[in-house]
Amino acid sequence: MDLHFEIINKKRHILCDARETATPIELKRIIEGILHISSEKQILKKPVNESRDEWVVLDDRSALSDLGFNTKNARPDEPAVLALLLPEDDGNVNIAEMSSPPPLPEAMRHRDMDNQE
Repeated sequence: MDLHFEIINKKRHILCDARETATPIELKRIIEGILHISSEKQILKKPVNESRDEWVVLDDRSALSDLGFNTKNARPDEPAVLALLLPEDDGNVNIAEMSSPPPLPEAMRHRDMDNQE
């Protein structure tokens, strides 16, 4: 199954998907193709909690499923958030605040309610 990610650095948001058996290195290669920044210079972190005030570095050798990602927390309509750190970030997660999305349309709210039953 595919997992879906939103990889953020400052105001850059990169949406990508990968198999559950993929590793963070494969995500870094996707980013390398987009930003032309070597995968060795990239660090990916995931939030420890929903407030996103603490982050942990992803182990490049582990499968994404072993790092806690699955089809329930990395969906196409609600991708898992990862922070991308580049050399100029000095090891600090830097995510610029964005505007809030509009409310879900009525049709999508019913779909979410059906999935919960």
